Amino acid sequence: VIENKVFVTHGGIPVDPVSMDAIKKIKRGCEPPDNGLMSDLLWSDPQPFPGKSPSKRGVGFAFGPDITDAFLEKNGLELLVRSHEVKEEGYLVEHGG
Repeated sequence: VIENKVFVTHGGIPVDPVSMDAIKKIKRGCEPPDNGLMSDLLWSDPQPFPGKSPSKRGVGFAFGPDITDAFLEKNGLELLVRSHEVKEEGYLVEHGG
């Protein structure tokens, strides 16, 4: 979290909003599981429409702008930045930026 405003993650966010405390409690230094909070943070991807869908990767979920908004609101954050996918222009603004 940058300056209590920006959440930076590798993949995405869980489809059910969780607190930053829950994220801080994730056991690190182990093989990532196929499902659960760590998997969602590593492998989930945004989708342009509301709700959740199965992921094209087979792990994590695709999450809509409503899920992004709920996560940011629950944690008092303003922006989600993810670094998992290569984009032609170097970055892509999604879910209202």
